[in-house]
Amino acid sequence: MEEIDLYSFFHTKGQANDFLIRLNNFSESIYKADFNLETSLANNLGLDKKDKFMAMLRENNVNTASTSDLKNFLDKLTEKITNLPPLSLTLAFEPTEDTLKLLNEWFSINVKKQFMFDILVDPNFLAGVAINFNGKHLDFSVKEKFEKILKESLINHAGTADTTPAMDTKAADVK
Repeated sequence: MEEIDLYSFFHTKGQANDFLIRLNNFSESIYKADFNLETSLANNLGLDKKDKFMAMLRENNVNTASTSDLKNFLDKLTEKITNLPPLSLTLAFEPTEDTLKLLNEWFSINVKKQFMFDILVDPNFLAGVAINFNGKHLDFSVKEKFEKILKESLINHAGTADTTPAMDTKAADVK
């Protein structure tokens, strides 16, 4: 159960909450008399995630014919998702699903820990990212650097504008 790749099911805190609701609906359906595992998964998770979920059940040796085994697995999975730590990312834009996948891959390779993104969009950020995780804040945004360069540029430009000699209008009229 420790090695389950949950990134194929969700990336963000909101998506994780939606997935938990869908898991709960699926969990309730396993006690119905007309329960069909694959149909219920498809109805609750969609076809693509149904296949991934079936693979996860096989990988974890869950006896899908046993309601209690299925329920125990779902309870453990729900607990695991609920206990995933959030990693807050502040970006200047709303990330696409492909961007979230790339971010997950990068963090998975480099941090080697599962978590869920809590995305904050701040258009004033310009570019870059700020990361909050376990009480640590890392700011890789461009905004402060850009404002510093802009301020220095304006100061330098204002300083050169004062020292530039005025143009002789008579010489300009002689042309």
